[in-house]
Amino acid sequence: MLFTEMDMNDAIKRRISSVRWSEFPQPSWNKSGSIECALNDLVDGLSSAYDDLMGSICNNHAGTYYPVLLGVIPFLADVIVCGGENSQRLALCFVDDLFASFHPEAGYEKISLDDKGVQDVEVVFCRWIGDLRPELERISRGGERNSVLADSILEVMNSRN
Repeated sequence: MLFTEMDMNDAIKRRISSVRWSEFPQPSWNKSGSIECALNDLVDGLSSAYDDLMGSICNNHAGTYYPVLLGVIPFLADVIVCGGENSQRLALCFVDDLFASFHPEAGYEKISLDDKGVQDVEVVFCRWIGDLRPELERISRGGERNSVLADSILEVMNSRN
């Protein structure tokens, strides 16, 4: 059975709605549903998704992110691997910015997850990006519009090794 982009988007959105977002530490200014809405907009390729993700996951002025990022990264991966060009571009921009210059919010460096125990948020995020390397390299080699963003992430990755 061949899945269309719309089928894939619907499947991702169903998974997004199944997450208990309130269980993740996140910015105090978040309203209920803000992360879900931002992710759904990302899947749809809406340009507002980038700012909405930044606002619901990060303290942009301080250059920090909250542990809720760990709940978001599986959906970023889905969009980077399977999303449309604009959705992929927005996700890559977000990942590039966070990876290059953001760190965990002070006091939120670790998170205790029932199924995984205590985890270091930055270590998990960096490991996830490392796991994404083959896909980033594929995008980079493709020479498409998003290859520059994949190159940027790979450059930061290489500078840290």
